[in-house]
Parts: sequence; C-alpha cells; structure tokens
Amino acid sequence: LMVRSIFLYLDRAYVLPQSQLLSIWDLGLQFFRDHVAGDARVHTATEAGLLRLVAREREGELVPRSLLKSLVRMLCALRIYGAFESRLLAATRDFYAAEGAREAHALEPAAYLRHAAARLQQEQERVVHYLDGSSRGALVRVAEQELLERHMGALLARGFDPLLDASADRGPGDVALMHALLARVGGVPLMRHSWKEYVRRRGTELVQNAERDREMVAELLRFKARLDLVVAEAFGGSALFGNALKESFEAFVNTRQNKPAELIAKFVDAKLRSGNKDSSEEELEATLDRLMTLFRFINGKDVFEAFYKKDLAKRLLLGKSASQDAERSMLSKLKQECGAGFTSKLEGMFKDMEVTKDTMQAFQQSKVLATLRRQAEEGPEPHSLLDLNVHVLTSVNWPPYTPVPCRLPPAMARVQEAFQTFYLGNHSGRQLQWQNSLGHCVVKAHFPKRNRKKGAAGSGGDGDGGDGGGGDAAAVAAGEGGEGAGVGAGAGGGAGASGTGGGYTKKELVVSLFQTLVLLQFNGEGREQVSLKELRESTEIEDGELRRTLLSLACGRQNTRVLLKQPRGKVVGDEDVFVFNRAFDNPHVKIRINQIQLTETAEEQEETTERVFQDRQYQVDAAIVRIMKTAKKLSHAQLIAKLYEVLKFPILPADLKKRIESLIDREYLERDAENASTYHYLA
Repeated sequence: LMVRSIFLYLDRAYVLPQSQLLSIWDLGLQFFRDHVAGDARVHTATEAGLLRLVAREREGELVPRSLLKSLVRMLCALRIYGAFESRLLAATRDFYAAEGAREAHALEPAAYLRHAAARLQQEQERVVHYLDGSSRGALVRVAEQELLERHMGALLARGFDPLLDASADRGPGDVALMHALLARVGGVPLMRHSWKEYVRRRGTELVQNAERDREMVAELLRFKARLDLVVAEAFGGSALFGNALKESFEAFVNTRQNKPAELIAKFVDAKLRSGNKDSSEEELEATLDRLMTLFRFINGKDVFEAFYKKDLAKRLLLGKSASQDAERSMLSKLKQECGAGFTSKLEGMFKDMEVTKDTMQAFQQSKVLATLRRQAEEGPEPHSLLDLNVHVLTSVNWPPYTPVPCRLPPAMARVQEAFQTFYLGNHSGRQLQWQNSLGHCVVKAHFPKRNRKKGAAGSGGDGDGGDGGGGDAAAVAAGEGGEGAGVGAGAGGGAGASGTGGGYTKKELVVSLFQTLVLLQFNGEGREQVSLKELRESTEIEDGELRRTLLSLACGRQNTRVLLKQPRGKVVGDEDVFVFNRAFDNPHVKIRINQIQLTETAEEQEETTERVFQDRQYQVDAAIVRIMKTAKKLSHAQLIAKLYEVLKFPILPADLKKRIESLIDREYLERDAENASTYHYLA
C-alpha cells in the first residue's frame, strides 16, 4: 500500500491511459505471486498452515480468526484461492467422514442429529468469519453428505420409530429436526416410506390387540391426534406426509374386519349416552368430529350402521340420550359423509319419536282411557290408573327385535289393551307387536329403615304391602302397517313392605319390565322368598332372560341389590331361591337398575353381525345381477373386477364365487358351454 501511495501520480498519469500496462497494485501482486506465493514450499506451507488451523477449530480449539481471514483474503487477491478450496473440501470430507462413522454409532439418533445440525451451523459461521463466500455451498454440501446422506438409512432404521414414540411426551421437535436435515440431502421420499411403515405397524398393534378392545377407539383417537401434530409441526403440514398418514390409517384399520367399525359405534354410544360427564358440549362436538375421521377410514360402514342403529334405538327408547342436539349433530355428520340413503332410516327413528308425542297426547284425551280411568276409580277397590307411555315405531326404520313373551299383571294388561284399542281404531290396517324387552318402569318400593332392629321383607309383615298406584310404565310398539317393533308396560307395585309399626323408607326404582315382573312377585302373603321355578311360572319370562334379570337384581353393585340369592354366587342355579333384601341401602331416592337393557349381550352382538353378513349377501347378489344384465356375457375375472369396483365393503374372492354359484343354481346366470369360466345372463 505504501508503494502504491508513492507511485499514485504515476499510476494515474501514465499507466491508466495505456491499457496494455498493469497498474502498480496489479504489478505488485503479480511479482508477489510469481516470486513469493508461487514458490512451491511457501505455497504448500501456507495451505497446510491454514488447514491445520481450520482442523484445530473443528476440534474445539480457539484459533486466531483474524489471521485466517487475512491469509484467505491474500489467496483471493492473488487468485489462488481455488487450489486452497479444493484441499479444504477434501480435508473437510475426510474429517466429517471419520467423525460421522464414529458418532453415528456412539450417539443416540436424536443426539447425533443435534450434533450434525451444530456442525452445519459451524461451517456456515466459518464462511462468515474468514472463508470466502464462494465456498459456502460446496463446504456445507460436503458436510451434509458425510454427516447425513451417508448415514440416512441407518438413522431412519435406528431412530425414526423411537423419535416418533417419544413425541408423545417430548413433542415432535426431534422429528422436525430430522425432517429438516434429511430434506437437505433428498431424504424425504425415504422418510415418507418410514413414516407410512411406522403408522401401519403401530396402528396394527392397536387394532389387533383383542385384549384391549375396550380402549381401542380411545387409543386410536390419541394416536391420530399425535400423528396430526407431527404432520403439522414436524413436517410443516406437508400434503405428502398427510396423505401417507391417511393411506396408512385406512390400511391398518381394516386389517381386522368389522371389529373397528363395531367399536367405533360403541364409543359413539358411550359419548352420546346420558350420564357422560367427561366433556362439555364443545368437547363432545370435537370428539365426534375426530370419530368421523376414524369412520372415514373403515370399509365396513354397514357394520357401523347396524351397531349404531341398535345403540341409538336404546338411547331413544330408554331416554338415555345426553343431548338431542348432539344426536342430531352426529346424524348430520353421517349424512354429509355417506349421503341421505345411509341416514334415511336413522332419521325415520327420530321422526317416530316425534310422532309418538302426538299419539300419546291424543291417547291421554281419548274416551277409551277416560272409561278405563273411571272404572278404576269407581270400582270395588278404587285405585289410580298406571301411567303408560308408548313409543310406536315404524318397523322398517328400527333394528329387528325378537318378541319375548311374558305374563303382565292385570293392571298393566288393561292399560296396554286400552292403548291397542285406541291406536288400531284410529289407524286401520296396521298391526302392533309389543316388545317387552324394551319396556321400562318406575316402581315405588318400601324398604325397612336401616336403624330399626325390627322389620320384615316382602309382604310378610303387618305393614303396607306396596304402593299400588304410583308407578309409571314405558312401552314400545311398532305400527305403520307392519309388524311392530315393540314395547313393554310397567307397574307401580311396591317391592317390599315395612315391618310392624311402620319405619320404612320409600324409593323409586327405574327398572326394566322384566325386572318389574320379578319384583312384583314379592308382594302378597307368603312371598318372603321365591324360587326360580316359581318366578318362571308366574312371569312366563324365557329362562335365559329370566336368569339374566335375576342376576341384575341380586348380583349387581352392592347398592342396587334389591334381592338376595341363596346360595350366593354369580350363576343362577335351578334350585336357587331369592329373598327380598332387608338390608338394602342406597342414599338416593331414585335408583336406576335397568342398565341391563343398555348392555348388549354376546348373543345380540352375534345376531347384529350375522344380520350384516346376510345384508351383504343380498347386496352382492343384486350387484352381480345388475352387472350381468348390462354386460350379458363376462369372464369370471372380469365379473370379479367389476364387483370390487361397486361393492363398498371388504369381501373375499371365494365368497364372491359362492354368490355366483348360488345365482347359477337359481338360474339367474349360466356357464358358457365351451368355457366354464365365462358366464351368461339369463333374462
């Protein structure tokens, strides 16, 4: 610079006008390059010194960055930086190749990723502080190749699943770091594949674990929410990973045919049933939205419909819906997802419930009921009439129910007959079929006070034998021109009596019709204890249903055991005897014991599943006939391919072949005379 300043005038006045001459500065650089820096020993020693300083800094030592910056600027000015850069990149590759091989095995994947990210940041800073900016891309690229690209497969194999598992507790930060780093080296397709395999593997474990069926839907919801968070925060909402998540969910949810659909329907039932205090209306709505996401993935939507309809029927008929708004909201979601055809019968169920209100209002004002009420009040033993509420159901809209006969007490039978007379008189051509299994009653009962030393059960004492006129009954019957769907009737008889001298408490028991009929057998003289045989003869309830009813009354929770079983046990034997529970104690006045009606038995579950399979057979037969009627002639492979295009539920080729054989036997189709694998439609 001093020489340049001395000859500044010469440079401007003489050299500048003559383009063939070099400036004093450029001439000095040329001389320095040719006689100093160009010397092999000087050049080699300079580059080696620079590389040693860079290596020492990478090892964690403090180095004079100002000196490094001056030397690098000198190389750039002398236009020999390119040769140094080549040696720098080679040294960088060797350094990170060795470090990557060492640390990739020594560190946990999350720690290694953080180490790699730190190294890349250091290389960026190195360029800022003393290397030439032109080296940035190549230098970082070499580090990425040796630290990430070379170990990408091993990192995904060792670390991807653990990082995703840990995201449930620590959040998706480490997964986001892996995605960001591997995206720099073209690792997104490989990471997407690992993502799909992870979702399928973990999801299949949840679905196939039959021992945890009760928790399956809740765990799937938590699993889906966690993965959605990973997609949003770790993958930046990438459609690539979002679509992979949907594909994987649909694949594993259907690895266990029908069961997930059934359990989702049961989970919806639990959420919509009254008594569910776990969530507010807003939280319930959000849960239903998440459940609809799972619903979209299942292939067996007809299985969901069958179980959902059965559970909805019980909620409506037993008054167990937590919210009509929530029920309507769920129905709207199903309609939006599957169309009006899917929900038409469900909407019909709600319509029946609305029409029932008008029907019951008309019945309360009818002459038939007025006459019956007058007869009860003016008869030899005046008493108030039982309150009866009947749900008249259109049978095609509701799940099919098998009628269970029983013997109703005269007080119930008279009111039931009055309603039947009223209804059929106003709707000619219709039939009513009473479904006793769906009936429930409110029974007023007297129990001895616990603090009294003296007391009697049943009707053996000298006190009141029961409150005969205070009960309510709910019944279900089907009409609208077809076979009925059902109802039972209820009674208000007391289940027990106070002992001599009074001293009793009154309770209201919400029980099923069958439970009511059993409890009423403990009223009257000599009814302190009743055997199973006597109960069977007096109620005429089917044996299996009677035993199930007795278990609910005598072997349920301690504070709902109205009866005692002798001998004790969880199975009702042929010789068992049942006694009114003198020590019954429950702090509530109104006690629900009819939960048995909400519980689906294994037989009912099997019947529902079997009914779905039968409906599928009809759908397959109809699809085959429609396809063959249009095509007239198809090979077996062509017909199977077209069936898979139109059928909306999973089915095996062997089952399709059985339906084809059935249609051939029924002369809808025939085999080609020359080629047995070709079918012709028979008009």
